[in-house]
Amino acid sequence: LKAGGISPAYQQKSADARSVAYMAPEQVTGQAVEARTDIYSAGVVMYEMATGRLPYDATTASDLARKIVEGQPLSPTTTNPGMDKAVLSILGKCLYKDQFRRQKDAKALLEDITKAEPDAAKFVSDLVSRASATTAAVTDPTAKQAILFMADVANYDELAKTNPDAANQAVSKMQQLLGEA
Repeated sequence: LKAGGISPAYQQKSADARSVAYMAPEQVTGQAVEARTDIYSAGVVMYEMATGRLPYDATTASDLARKIVEGQPLSPTTTNPGMDKAVLSILGKCLYKDQFRRQKDAKALLEDITKAEPDAAKFVSDLVSRASATTAAVTDPTAKQAILFMADVANYDELAKTNPDAANQAVSKMQQLLGEA
């Protein structure tokens, strides 16, 4: 560790501050990483999707690393005042500095997202089922698994005709949860 508790590990091949923007505090300080480290990074991605900006702002990689370890992110509601409370809760659970307060893994994160928007998980499940039916199943037990989130607002066209505000609110909530495509 360098003076101030910042590990040289955060220094990537470039001096671009974004090269460390998605790193968890434990990565920056050179501690052991685990599934919760990836949850933090996913939280940064979701924060950026929901607000259009990163949780921390800095011009250099070292300044950004210090803010990740020592600072607090700007509240997402500052940029997006209409953010759904369920989305705020999910972001908060992902961005805890203490890795043991974060969601333990992607499955727990998916459960939170499903609670906030049940149709999101159903859509992904249906998509995976269709993809599995048309492609050969992976039989390699060492193969890594991934979760791909895609979403559709159920009955959007009908809702937009009868209640455009509710349709827009449903789309906004989905974008906050899964990002804008």
